[in-house]
Amino acid sequence: MKPDSPDAAKKSGMDRRFKAFALNLLYPGAGQILLKRWMTALVFIIAASAALAWLGWILVHFFSAVYKAAIEGMDFDEADRLKFMTRIAASASLLCLVWLASFAEIFIPRRKR
Repeated sequence: MKPDSPDAAKKSGMDRRFKAFALNLLYPGAGQILLKRWMTALVFIIAASAALAWLGWILVHFFSAVYKAAIEGMDFDEADRLKFMTRIAASASLLCLVWLASFAEIFIPRRKR
């Protein structure tokens, strides 16, 4: 295959996309930075950071409530446990959706301008 052939350009583009996919395993939006899709990368990085901050806040709040209940010698209420578990599931699901969207965006063909 010649370096100037269309097949070589197509293969080179796919190699860049797979490198971007590997970078996205580290953090959503990192692969978009490699592909120089700056605005898309910024959106994914902000969305993933917000989801992680939300998840972290819920976990800190949950463990502090469990610790407080243990110190006071009270049993942790089942309704509170369910409330925290649904919030943890919602924030983790949001993070997974952002991650999956960032993976999918790498392989979506771009229109040529």
